[in-house]
Amino acid sequence: MAPPPLCIGVVAPLTGRLSPLGAPLSYVPRALTPCLAHVRNGGRRHEVTVTVRDSSSEPGAARRAVRDLAAEDGAHIVLTIRNPGCCPPSPTPRCPGATTRWLTYPHTHTTPAPDVHAELGDARVATLGCWSPVHPYRSSLDGGTCAEPARAYEENTGAAWLQPLGLAHALLETAHHALAMAADPADRASVADAVARTRLDTIAGPLNRTAGPTPNIALLPLVGGQWHPEPVGPRLAVVDNTGRPEVPLTGDLVPAR
Repeated sequence: MAPPPLCIGVVAPLTGRLSPLGAPLSYVPRALTPCLAHVRNGGRRHEVTVTVRDSSSEPGAARRAVRDLAAEDGAHIVLTIRNPGCCPPSPTPRCPGATTRWLTYPHTHTTPAPDVHAELGDARVATLGCWSPVHPYRSSLDGGTCAEPARAYEENTGAAWLQPLGLAHALLETAHHALAMAADPADRASVADAVARTRLDTIAGPLNRTAGPTPNIALLPLVGGQWHPEPVGPRLAVVDNTGRPEVPLTGDLVPAR
């Protein structure tokens, strides 16, 4: 008997106020298709599909998307970028990403909307950083560096890289690893157990879901970043690496305008 096919579900804000984040989140599954098309578990080779559903940037729609991925698409694991109230009780194991937080900053209006990155650069906004092209980590799926998906995203979309690009990649690495390590990858409870036991070096850095602070949570240390205006466009510079000394500094903290 052929091994049963498996499904990874992804909930992303493809429309609505958070849709700028949805672009990299929906891009990564497409870019990683060759790496995600199959998974080997116990000597058996399973076909894998990745199904993306829109959260519409709303908690209620995100909950419906999770339910639909489980009930209609047969997802064995669901990845989300979690906002307050978006994750309902579900029999399908879920790997939420970091909660998205927005910063308030003075609008300079020296660049035309909707070029948000240019405005951030003009204002020299300081922020926390979870991932960048200079982070020294590699993908467990294809061995690629952080610079590679950032460059490919810019070449293929014409848009600047965003931090969720690395987080989405790491979440898909976690899902692939869980399906490969589960006692039965077609059983959701078994997959959930594999997720909880995951210790994996990813493109976002080492993720250890066994170390706490609560069960099934992996902490991702942050760096200090600041948007700098550059002749070729705004750049998110790493200005403080106290929490991750292995990440190189790429700029100095300068006064905001």
